[in-house]
Amino acid sequence: MKRYILFLVAVLMSIVPITATASNLQRGDYGYLYCHMSDYGEWTAFAISRDGYHYKDLIGGQPVFKAEEHARIEGGTRDAYITRKHDGSGYIMVTTDMCVAKSHIWDNYGIDLLQSDDLIHWTSVTFDYRQGPAIFCDSEAGDVYKDWTTINRVWAPQIFWDPDYLWPDGKRGGYMIYYSMLNRPEEAYDRMYYSYADESFTHLTKPRLLFDWGYATIDADINYLESDGLYHMLIKKEGGKPGIYTATSEHLTKGWGEPVKDDYVSFEGDKKCEGSSAFQLIGEDTWCVAYIQYSDKPKHYRICKADKNLRHFHSPVDIEGVTGPQHGSFMRLTEEEYRRLEAWSESMMNSKETKEVIWTGDQVKDVIKRVNTYWQTNNPAEVRSFWDNAAYHTGNMEVYRLLEDQQMLDYSIRWAEHNDWKGATEPDPANWKYKTYGEGQDYVLFGDWQICFQTYIDLFTLGLPKAQDSSFKVQRAIEVMGYEADSKAHDYWWWADALYMVMPVMTKMYKLTGDAKYLRKLYENILYSDSIMLDAETGLYFRDGKYVYPKHKTDQGKKDFWARGDGWVLAGLAKVLQDMPETYIRQPFFVEKYTNLARAVAKIQQPEGYWTRSMMDPQQAPGPETSGTAFFCYGLLWGVNNGYLSKKEFAPVIEKAWKYLTETALQADGKIGYVQPIGERAVPGQKVDADSQANFGVGAFLLAACEYYRYIE
Repeated sequence: MKRYILFLVAVLMSIVPITATASNLQRGDYGYLYCHMSDYGEWTAFAISRDGYHYKDLIGGQPVFKAEEHARIEGGTRDAYITRKHDGSGYIMVTTDMCVAKSHIWDNYGIDLLQSDDLIHWTSVTFDYRQGPAIFCDSEAGDVYKDWTTINRVWAPQIFWDPDYLWPDGKRGGYMIYYSMLNRPEEAYDRMYYSYADESFTHLTKPRLLFDWGYATIDADINYLESDGLYHMLIKKEGGKPGIYTATSEHLTKGWGEPVKDDYVSFEGDKKCEGSSAFQLIGEDTWCVAYIQYSDKPKHYRICKADKNLRHFHSPVDIEGVTGPQHGSFMRLTEEEYRRLEAWSESMMNSKETKEVIWTGDQVKDVIKRVNTYWQTNNPAEVRSFWDNAAYHTGNMEVYRLLEDQQMLDYSIRWAEHNDWKGATEPDPANWKYKTYGEGQDYVLFGDWQICFQTYIDLFTLGLPKAQDSSFKVQRAIEVMGYEADSKAHDYWWWADALYMVMPVMTKMYKLTGDAKYLRKLYENILYSDSIMLDAETGLYFRDGKYVYPKHKTDQGKKDFWARGDGWVLAGLAKVLQDMPETYIRQPFFVEKYTNLARAVAKIQQPEGYWTRSMMDPQQAPGPETSGTAFFCYGLLWGVNNGYLSKKEFAPVIEKAWKYLTETALQADGKIGYVQPIGERAVPGQKVDADSQANFGVGAFLLAACEYYRYIE
């Protein structure tokens, strides 16, 4: 009889409506936590805010935990969603277990369930859906697939506490975890599914279909609204008109009709967006909707407003203060939680472990792609072949060598074709000039018109694009540089920049033709440069003869060494040694020159990792500068990577420079800032800030980043 009564109670519990409403616990009236995938890499990062719009990174936007420790399938934790446990006893998170940087495909196979007592220390379980029914706690329940091994995607999971869910043992309450899934052999498009996790957040039920609207849907975000008593879902439709749409239902796991078509998140034309997350500001009944506007180049993470019914979207703005914002979620914080996270972040940033951030090769590649995509998207390739543009292309060619990205290479090809594979175009050698600065087409022998030959020769050597006869690419280079190599003059390089513009052209010409006259001319020309610009006491170069001390001094009476000028020289020497045969009789001369300059430069690095514009007198033009720092970073990295410099000696200098380049110079959208405008000296009072960018600065950054990848790999 007793067993019968228990059975009857269980049956009644399963059919009698429960009055509790499914909803995630909201607590905190002090601030907000933004938990997100970093656009710098496929890891999870935190940022905190007092007002919901302006944030500050925790631990500098670095991973809050090691992704590979929790993402046991691919090592990446994407699309992080965080909320509180339903009873307030801790925190839970779900992530997409996926790392495109490793797999190189937009497929994945499972999700990660994480939990924490303090938002700092996390434990987890991973569910690899390819393993089929055995991984689920209801393995005897019906299957949505015949073959689990062919699953292609389990994307963007999120959590919703459902107090009504009934477990087989009669216990009520579970975490509904909903996500999109695709199994190509068995379904034509991504559909929304859901499972339930128990209160321990370690067991998961088999997937069940949430709805099928007849087309692909991903990135759902469900909220319960007291204003109308309905569940509201923000969701991205993969087909049709771009945007994030809303659907409603009276029930959490059924009744989801298609979204309304006249009220959706889509601003500024047909920009595409995804990864929505709705949250309410403290004390307000209206909503904010955050999302990634991914069709922008660079991408923008936006927050717009909506009314109390999660409708009428308007007033989008960029999130502020976050390094690499991406798909994520928001949770309100108490003051104690906010202060705890602040203190943890400060402690970590002051620790040796965090100061020496461990980068992975994939993360560095992601940075390179973001920076180069930003530049190429926002700047046309069809510009003249003068030094500033050409310096960018020396960096872009290095990117191609590393990434083998044809689209990025095509940018340099279009530039070369636009300039007919020439520098200055004056045909008559009798009219060719070089002894003063000049941008005219008759300044054929002026180094600023010759740096373009570096890229033309590289493109010819690569044999891209394929052509039966591509000698036209280097025809002008052979004509001009051959003339210079055969001439009796040796005063061509009268300013420091030329040692980057033209020295590497000489070694490339030697490799191209096999003619040693280019190496001889290289040696003759630099002897002249040394005679007018090299400071014997410090081993540094003045920018040109008019800046030699004591004829010229800083305002404080010191020697004035211009950072970008010496950056040109160090980077140029690295490029020369890269192509110069070790058997060349003068090679030791160049090695000694390079290593001496490297040590001289390293001695005067600022504690923050950069070099000031006037290297030995920071007061002349205080503050960071990127182009000189990036060229130095590249030059030092190349030396360590190729055995000319000691890693033990130079690693601290390199790491500080890289930290500056990636945490200060690099902006969230991929822009490279703090580049001193075109000039030739440190200018007191000149504005150089985060918005100060230039083509040559980007090229220098790309060179350093590619060499840093080789350094850590």
